[in-house]
Amino acid sequence: MNGAEYCSIRDNHRDYGDSNHIFRDEGPYPRKIYFFQKAANRPDHEGDDCLIRDEIAVDPKIHTLIEFFESRALGERRAFDEVRPRIAGVKKWILEILSDPGYHRESRIEDLIDAFRSHLSTTSRAKDRNIVGVLLLNNTILLVHCKKAPSLVETPEGIITAQQILSSENVLRAVIIKNIDAKLFFSAYEKSARWSMGHARFWGIDPHQVTWDQIGEISLTVEIEGFAVPVQVPLEPRDLDELIRTGRIAAGGEIVMGETRGTITKGRIFRTEMGFREFYDDYIARKEDLQEHRRTFGELIQTHYAPKLSERFDLIPRTYKYEDDREALFENTPEGKRAIIHKNHPGCRICYVTERLPRIRPSPGMTDEIYQSIFESKPLALWHAGEETAGDPIVIGSLSVKNHLTMPDGAGAYGATLLDLCRASRNRNTRSILQMLLCEYWRYHLECGHFGSVFGHLIDQIKHRGIEGRFEQEDALEFRSKGFMIQKPSTYAIEEIVPAITRQIRGGVLRRYGIIYGVENDGCIAPLRAVNGDQITLIEEIVNDRIRRERLHAAVHRVPVQGGALVAVLVFPDLKKVN
Repeated sequence: MNGAEYCSIRDNHRDYGDSNHIFRDEGPYPRKIYFFQKAANRPDHEGDDCLIRDEIAVDPKIHTLIEFFESRALGERRAFDEVRPRIAGVKKWILEILSDPGYHRESRIEDLIDAFRSHLSTTSRAKDRNIVGVLLLNNTILLVHCKKAPSLVETPEGIITAQQILSSENVLRAVIIKNIDAKLFFSAYEKSARWSMGHARFWGIDPHQVTWDQIGEISLTVEIEGFAVPVQVPLEPRDLDELIRTGRIAAGGEIVMGETRGTITKGRIFRTEMGFREFYDDYIARKEDLQEHRRTFGELIQTHYAPKLSERFDLIPRTYKYEDDREALFENTPEGKRAIIHKNHPGCRICYVTERLPRIRPSPGMTDEIYQSIFESKPLALWHAGEETAGDPIVIGSLSVKNHLTMPDGAGAYGATLLDLCRASRNRNTRSILQMLLCEYWRYHLECGHFGSVFGHLIDQIKHRGIEGRFEQEDALEFRSKGFMIQKPSTYAIEEIVPAITRQIRGGVLRRYGIIYGVENDGCIAPLRAVNGDQITLIEEIVNDRIRRERLHAAVHRVPVQGGALVAVLVFPDLKKVN
């Protein structure tokens, strides 16, 4: 490569002013423009690692070339303040390059090039084939990684044209840092139209966290009946958006292409291939800008222990390191709450609640919002950061859960029936017991890793609101006040509670959903005393062992009241056994 070479030479007589007036559209052009470059691959001998400075012909078309890269930038232009390079000094060097006309500028250009090329992949640093360079214009820095093309030679006049360096054939990737109205902005270009790993990480960007419009080409693997091998279908993100929006790609993987129907088995993004379920989940998360929350959740939560969702929430000793509020996630520290991440989202309420260590509990406000959406018809769309995303949400009352939660056939319809019972109840106390029943029903029937724990916190809140005054007799519940032999819980469970439950089955249909011990027939509370958690757990285990053959499931609760407690035996059909 022709041009002046500077290998650690401290020459105070160089014409740094030439690059200081950086290029303007209007003429005349009294100063020169330079392109600084080094080999993309660091030479074996330090003495061969020279910074080369080539003079660039002054030409208004330079702006046109830069506009080409900006028009194909990965996503929207962003403020330079928002960029967080992995190497802390990079931003400082860039600011110094823009402001310092002396030797310090060239030194910083070399620092920038060295840092950038160190993050390139091995193939991108192919020996004697690629270069990394910096072009300085008026209030603009262009950092490029490009081929060392044969055309990149000195012209007879000793000046290289910008077209020779910045042709779309040569440039593999570029970054434009531009001063617009005294504020710096950042744009990035990739010839492949998607972030490369090294390039993204140099600027502190996780390529798996970028928004959907930055992804570039996508490839789907489609199986079509009658074809011996799967078909590869390349798509742009906007094409995938349209296919999903119009229903030609379904959440289950079915795809319609003209008159042809097939099944998508795999998707490929950023050279990463994944099954369709994971691919679709990734699409929704990126499209709705939820990926950062999924990453944060994964970083916070350990995976070595997860209590069963059927475990009694009121009986498990629990400490919570984090609290999930409506607009932010907080860490509980000795000094008070510390915000971990803000989670305002225009399309849904983001949820982090989990019993997985070190545990995240919902704030009272978050719990109340979910309660109102289920029981008081206040619409709420919710997305859990620890669950897969679904195309079709699960709906419970006016709560729409935008996660892939598995449940048995018929569970949604039966859950709606139980919710109708809650809403039809005329008595506050009876309604609270029925609401606990519905929460237990969904916690048992939803198969998920984290979201089910929400229902345990709802039950805690319902209990905390308290039972006061009298119950009113309703068909859904049975009241009993005498004969509860808590001293012999196993005997009483077998001889009293199990027969009382089975008597409620008529014609194969469960007629009542609970027995409340500690309430007189007239609805007055006659509290039980000395009821502890171990007894409740034992009763629940014995009852479920005996009623399993009836395809029923029970949850037993100690419900605090003034002067003691009630024991609520809540029963519902076990649809897992039916299916």
